[in-house]
Amino acid sequence: MLEATTRTANIYYDGKILVTELFDDLVVETEDALENYHIVREFMQEKKYVSLVITAPNISITKEAREDANHPERYHNCVAQAIVVNSLATRLLGNFMVRILKSHCPQRVFQSRKAAAEWLEHQWELHEQGILLK
Repeated sequence: MLEATTRTANIYYDGKILVTELFDDLVVETEDALENYHIVREFMQEKKYVSLVITAPNISITKEAREDANHPERYHNCVAQAIVVNSLATRLLGNFMVRILKSHCPQRVFQSRKAAAEWLEHQWELHEQGILLK
């Protein structure tokens, strides 16, 4: 298993799903989004992957960091991304990002890690079958 810790998250890849668990009580800045992205690139190289983001109840992201994190390059090899929310505020932010911002891979917001992982596994199966996702 590949693992790394940044100021804002624990990031790990178990050979199946790339998981980013965000820490509570912080603001994600552009530098943080970039650091997390570099770790993902280091872990995944040029391999395709599915991404599971576990938010924290009291976390926020600056507008600049949100724009940086949504750059098409960040999703180059991402087959699908599931975002698990733990509070109303993060649910609103997650739904905003999925619905309003142009996503570069299929994205969904979930309240349960289990449901998110099941959806990601299904998305990976579709990818493996050559079915285009969006």
